Amino acid sequence: MAKARASLKDAQSNYQRMKSLFDGGTVARRQFESAELAYTVAKADLNSAQERLDMLREGATKEDRQALQAQVNQAKAALDLARIRLSYTRITSPIDGTISQRSFDPGDLAVPTKSVVTVVQMDTVTVIVYFPENQIRYMVPGIQAELRIAAYPDRVFYGRIDKVSPTLNPETRMFSAQIKVLNEKHLLRPGMFTTVTLSVDPHSDALLVPKEAVLYREEYIENPESSKSGISQINYLFVIEDGRAHMRRVSLGHESGTVVEISQGVKKGEQVVVRGLHKLNDGDRIKVVKGEGSGT
Repeated sequence: MAKARASLKDAQSNYQRMKSLFDGGTVARRQFESAELAYTVAKADLNSAQERLDMLREGATKEDRQALQAQVNQAKAALDLARIRLSYTRITSPIDGTISQRSFDPGDLAVPTKSVVTVVQMDTVTVIVYFPENQIRYMVPGIQAELRIAAYPDRVFYGRIDKVSPTLNPETRMFSAQIKVLNEKHLLRPGMFTTVTLSVDPHSDALLVPKEAVLYREEYIENPESSKSGISQINYLFVIEDGRAHMRRVSLGHESGTVVEISQGVKKGEQVVVRGLHKLNDGDRIKVVKGEGSGT
């Protein structure tokens, strides 16, 4: 009797909840009717259990007890099946998050091959960046990254490299890295594009010049020893000495924003031409008309 009463109470609770959802248009009629049937069966089982209890109190034969036990087992199996079917009417997300897409409307028939909703967790977002293979030695987990989003031009977001792909894409010849970024206010949304700045291989006391101060030209280089010849790009800039512009060949290092590192070719404190250098020739006399010129 105690089990029958508990089953009825559970079925009644499920029925009332499903009725409330059905009246609100959240579940389909078929789901409500299934819960209603389970409630009706549970009431019948309770009545049957009461009848069996009365029979036992009056005295029952062995055959009667066996028949009653079979009925009890059958009712238990039916109750378990009703609970399983009822559990199918409730969908629980495996993660806490926000619903970003709903594929069905209330009352629609759901199918196993299509997701009902898409849930996203945006407290922490992952940014994927791609880089060429010559940069792989610099990309290690833990490097800090600065991110700028077009939607928030005045804000800078910070993150760190979490994972680096061990293989490159054979089609693009690019590696990829994942950057984890805290996103407590959910300003960063899945699918956004961002500009990422990474601080890699820092050089202290590096000589820097504006990028527009560096020119290049192509020269044909012949190497008789290795029998390999070809066109090579030569980088140079104009250095101011004794009022004249002297063309100086330089070797470039890292780039950062609007400046580039000069690893060879100039010394600290030398002045270089930044404006109008496309009209200069080696040895042209010049006059600094604004400021003290640009120094390295």
